[in-house]
Amino acid sequence: GLIVLAGMDFGTCIGEYSGKYEKESKLEKLKIGKKLIEDLAKISNTTIINVTSAGENIKNVPRISIEDLNAII
Repeated sequence: GLIVLAGMDFGTCIGEYSGKYEKESKLEKLKIGKKLIEDLAKISNTTIINVTSAGENIKNVPRISIEDLNAII
């Protein structure tokens, strides 16, 4: 299988589409989400790739371009 992350920036900037959140709570959720994906990528038989053009790198999840993704699928 293949999981593609797109638009997933786990940094400290909260995007306009996140809705209204208390900043510290939202940042904690981003931190937890990033850790869960990193852990899953380490143990999963499913390939996880990141096509998000900017933002935080995610351990165990390679970042590739949309063009490279098109070549894969």
